[in-house]
Amino acid sequence: ERICVAAAEPGSGLLDTVPVGAVLPLQLGSAGKVLLAYDPDYRGRRPARAELSAIRHAGWAASSEERETGVASVSVPVLDGDRILGALSISGPAQRFDQVATRRFVPELLEAARRLAEDALGQPL
Repeated sequence: ERICVAAAEPGSGLLDTVPVGAVLPLQLGSAGKVLLAYDPDYRGRRPARAELSAIRHAGWAASSEERETGVASVSVPVLDGDRILGALSISGPAQRFDQVATRRFVPELLEAARRLAEDALGQPL
């Protein structure tokens, strides 16, 4: 399982934020898959090791309607070297989160994750 520890709602538009404290499955959704991809002790069958390896190689994961109908997300790891501290995600309506839109968010998410890790560790990475 994974737990949402922080959330930010947009100023307008669709509101689909996972509430802080929500307990969610690791095997479904982009954030859970990112966490599993960077867990050296994970021995489960689903998601498959090949999928997790591809996520780790890419440095991000996307999902569409895996955890909730109509919602898609993209997530990146928050890392301290090779150690995962958490996952940073954005989500939106599945019909607007196609591959092009999803990839558009990855660079900004990676930069935000780097800044989060710096803040968490108290030093530049």
